Order: sequence, then C-alpha cells, then structure tokens
Amino acid sequence: SRVLYVMRVGAIVGALALASVFAAVHSTGGGLGSTAGSLVTSRVPTTTPAMPPVTDSRRDTSRQVTTPKVIRSVNTDVPKDGRETAEMTSTTLTSTPPPVVVTPNQSNANASSTASQVYGKSEETVSYDDTKPAKEVAARFLKQCAEVDLFFQETGKRYAPDSLNDANGGGNNNSNSVIIMDWSENFFNGIGDEMQHYQELLAVGLGTGRASYLHTQKVGCDGTGMAGSSDSPTLTDLAKNCRFDLGDYFTGMHGVDWVWNEAKAEKVRKELGADALGKDMLVVTWSQNGMYYSRGHDSFTKGETEPPNGTYVAPPDANFVEVMLGDYIFQSAKVVRVRVKQSFGHWCHPHQPGDWGMCASYRWVVGIENPQSDGVEPIFEHGPPSKPLCPGCSVGGCFGAAAVHPRESLKQNVAPFLSTMQKRGWTKTVAAHVRVGFADISELAPPTDVRRAQNATLATIDEFLAQEAKRVPYPEPVCSLGKSDSFSSNSSSAPLTGFLRCVAATGANVSGGETWGMFLMTDSPAIRSVVMANAVALGIENTLATSGAYGHVKATNTAVCVDDDADDGDVVVKNADPRYTNKCDASDPRGAWERSMVDLVLMGFAEVEVMLFQSKFGSAANFIADIPKGLREYYPDTRLTHSLLIPLLGEMKGDGYDSASDARKQVWGAVWDLFGPAGEREDLKTSEFAVQ
Repeated sequence: SRVLYVMRVGAIVGALALASVFAAVHSTGGGLGSTAGSLVTSRVPTTTPAMPPVTDSRRDTSRQVTTPKVIRSVNTDVPKDGRETAEMTSTTLTSTPPPVVVTPNQSNANASSTASQVYGKSEETVSYDDTKPAKEVAARFLKQCAEVDLFFQETGKRYAPDSLNDANGGGNNNSNSVIIMDWSENFFNGIGDEMQHYQELLAVGLGTGRASYLHTQKVGCDGTGMAGSSDSPTLTDLAKNCRFDLGDYFTGMHGVDWVWNEAKAEKVRKELGADALGKDMLVVTWSQNGMYYSRGHDSFTKGETEPPNGTYVAPPDANFVEVMLGDYIFQSAKVVRVRVKQSFGHWCHPHQPGDWGMCASYRWVVGIENPQSDGVEPIFEHGPPSKPLCPGCSVGGCFGAAAVHPRESLKQNVAPFLSTMQKRGWTKTVAAHVRVGFADISELAPPTDVRRAQNATLATIDEFLAQEAKRVPYPEPVCSLGKSDSFSSNSSSAPLTGFLRCVAATGANVSGGETWGMFLMTDSPAIRSVVMANAVALGIENTLATSGAYGHVKATNTAVCVDDDADDGDVVVKNADPRYTNKCDASDPRGAWERSMVDLVLMGFAEVEVMLFQSKFGSAANFIADIPKGLREYYPDTRLTHSLLIPLLGEMKGDGYDSASDARKQVWGAVWDLFGPAGEREDLKTSEFAVQ
C-alpha cells in the first residue's frame, strides 16, 4: 500500500504546484530591486497543445512541484558509479579562477560595432541590480513571494555574526545551532539532476530550525578559492580532489549563505568552540538501511551505511526529521552532521523504500499533504504540521528563487548581457539550447592520428545529424510555438537548420511583433560558430552567447578553450574584478563551470526555451526561475548525448581507442570535426588532465 501511495501522491504535488505562486530567481538579500530571473506572468495560451510529460518509471516526478503541465519533464537514466578517473600528474600552480569570457555577441556587423562602442571603448561598468530586467523580476518576486521572503528574512538571522552564541540564542534553542546536510560522499551528476538535491536538502535542514549548511564538495578538497573557501595549492590538487559546487556561485537571499566550506567551519569553531566540530559533533547517517547515530567527526568510515554496533534509531521508511526533532540527543547537540547515504536521488520512487525516509522528511517539513484514500497507507504516520516548518519550500517557485541566486562575482558576468538586452529593446528572449555532448567527450584528449576530414558548417552538421536521425531513428520534429510552415522546410534532412527556423518562428510568435532576441546555449564551440554565422539569414536578428571554456560541471578535466570572439568580431567585456585576466586556461575547470552558471542565470530571463535535443540543464534553470512558456523539445525524448556521444566515449576510453575499428575512429574524428573547435587537433587548447 505504501507503494501505491507514492505513485498517487504525484498528482497531489502537481496540484499544489499549480496553485502555488511561481517566481523567479536571484533576489538578493538586500531587498527591493535586487533580483534577476524570469517570473511566470503568463502561461501558454490555451490554443497551444500541451506537451505530455516524459515518462520514466525510475524517476520520481512528484518532486518536480513547479513544472507546469505544458513543460516536458526532462529525465535521465540513473548513472553508474565507478566512473573512470583521469590520471593527473601535473604540478602547475593554480591561481584565481579564470572567468567566463563575457561577450554579448552579435550576429551581424552593425550589432558588433555597437558592442565595441558600448563595452570596448567606454569600458562601462554595468550593475546587475540596476538593469531593467533585474528590477522587473525583483518587483514581481516581492509581490508574489511574500511568505518565502519573510521566512528567509527570519532565517537569515541564524547565519549572522555571533548567531551561535548562547547569549544570543538562548541555550540549546535550535536557532543557535547548526545542521550540516552532507552529500559529499555521493555520486555527483550534472546540475540538471543536482538542482533538486540542493533545494531538497536545504529545505530539510532549514525545517529543523537550525542554521543549515550543504556540504557537497568532496572530502579532501583544499578549496576552490571561491565563496570564502581556501584555494587548492595546485591545479592538480583542484582537478583530482575537488568538484563543482553550486554554492560557489549561488547563495540564499537575506544572508542564508548555505554553502559549507572552511570559512563557515571557522565561524562555528569561533562561536561554539573547536569541539563542536570535533568530538562533540553528532553524526546522523541516513542510509537505505535506516537512520543511526555516532558521536565525533571521525566516528564513521567513508562509505559506511550500517552502524558498527548494529543499532538503528529509525527504519529506512520512517520520517527521519520527525524522529530527530523528538529526540533529546539530537536536540541537545549544537552541531549535527547528516550523512545522506541514499541512492542517486530518486528518493520518492515507489520501488525504493530504502529512500522513503528522505522523501518523507522533505515532504513533512515543506507541508506537502499526505492523503489517505482507497486504503492507501501514508508514507509517514502523521500529517505535516499545521504550519510547515519550512513554509513555501517546495522545490522551485518562490523557494528556488530565494534559495539560489547569483553571488556578486557571477552577477558581474551576467550584467553585460542584461544591459545589452535592455539597450536593444528586447521585449522577449528565446533561449535556444543545443546540447550535443561535446563537453562530455572532451574528458578524452582529441584524436591526433585521425586527421580533420571536414569543417563544421551548417551543411556538414545538418548532413551528420540527418544520418544520425535515420540510424536511431529520431521522431518527427515539433515546433509547438512556431507556425508549421515556418519550420517544415528542411526539417527532416537538415535538423539544425530546421531547429533554427523553429527558434525564429517561436520568437516571432511570443514577441507579438515586437523586438526579441535569441540567447544561445551550447556545449559545442562549432555549433556556436555556425549558429552565429547563419542566424540572421534564418530570421534571427539578435543573438547573444557566452564565450570561453566549454566543459561539463560533473568533471574537472573536460574544459576546452576557444577564441569565440575571433569568429564574431566582438571585443571582450572587461570584468570588474581585477583578479580576472580574461585568459582561458583549459586545465582550470572553474572557467567552464562559471560559463555554465552564466548560461543558467541568463536562461531564466527567457520567455521559452527551445531545445534541439532533450537536456536537463533547462530543468535546473526552471527550478530557480520558472520559464513562462516552458521547455520545448524540437526532437521530443531524444538525446544525441545518450544515443551517440556518451556511448562512443565509453568505447574510446582506456584501450578502447587502440582496438577500435577504423569506422568507429572515423566517427570519433567526425564528432570532433563537427562539434569541437576549428583547427588541427594538435593545436587545440584542451585540459592537460584529459585522459590520453
């Protein structure tokens, strides 16, 4: 019966989502006029056919509480553990993180000249919070998300200086104690998966009444040099021991700075004493076998999921938070570390009762109802409190906006794009997303024994994708917000051309005849160059795109540096932070990470996202800035990453390349030709940590 409940509860969650207020992301802690993102101010017209959700029996869709019915839910397979690790031996000294090269790129000469005048010669400093798009979103957030805004104002007091001193909090009151939600031992996938994890873990932690921190960085990382953390001594240390952490780029509003790093640990030691993070720390393990306690920071072994003494505090399907809040041991501990040793994250899946404790804890603190009908047993014994412990904290919507907004360093890289949109009078933005998987395959060094066979052009890319469409095969393309006669020409034989025609038709539709622009996101430098060169001819007059390093946030050895600006004739916007030199170092993953986060933020200002292939990156953006007309897949339920590039990557790893057939080597060379940077492969600027 518990299985039946979990399968049915998604409908209730969906109803709650549609009833809730949708808001955008990036409200700063300063109050009025200080957010950025895209709030839902309108929905898809009723004449637009609703797009059915992707079905995946292995993924819990009930947690996606802010996804409108018309948005495709972008799901993926559960990744396999044991991912091959690159051999890293370099001792290159690291420095401050390289920036994303912030270039509001244009698609024609006149626009490029304008960019040079505004950003090159005047060296104008643009304030993120002063741009019109950010101000508009800030006002809508304050109007629509009052409950969450007030909750974060109150919650921010838990993080203030000296907030943990007994004199300020009153003894063992939870408000002057700490909970660290620890996800550091678990597999980390792309941000499309992890965005839900970050928000759910934060909601659970805040629901305990404590100052809640998220520890997702790997144990052993000396720091990334960001968000108050120390820097790793060398790039080798950074690449071997660290990974992407969302908290390096985003924080919560009103001072709810949830990232756990050495700076936060120092605050705790100063205010609670060194033993609070040492022998006095209560370690609570949430495993698929149940919940158990241990005392002291070294009281467990890495990977441990069973208590050495065999004693569990609660079974795996219990409401862990409710049990802890009623337990004196938990209440009396000044610092609690919760080791979340659950599965990859399908915490509410009907066939995984070992994860139901996490599922129940999240739903209980945010106040998701627990219906009982037709003999369905609830997932926890009691309904949620009459007043939620974390009000309005369902993933996405207002909570996503309050919990995840850019830090100042990230705002500096986003601001020039917002200013450019404003100066050009864009009334609507269409986010065009082309993810092909080049960021993934670049963890292997480029093949130098297979010479470049072709250059990337619109024609050669169309031909390659058309062949792949027949092999898989692809479904018929869909352009749900564009007129059918605007994109049908060449849509089957020329996939990329058809997609761009669809983007043009979508922009014309959603803009109502007013000025609009395309923000291009892609993990392929060749796709970027080709699109920028052909956009105007295909009906897209205004285009912006980020530049710099291409890479994947789930890896530290995938970056490839490309001089995108040479293709566009634009100048580089000078970064306001003098530490940055605008020099791309492919061996430093932080450049690719930051560029990805700039893309994530800017996507939140779009009216709609149109994807050539399915990608969960857009879902992550939608969880922090609900995109009014949702995510639209040109080829529904289709991923080039999974049908070709990632399997091909698996074939080429290790000794695979040497034993591969000539035909497979030619395919491997073709994806580098058509999706990678221009030029011969010996001259490409790839990470020195890429696997040879």
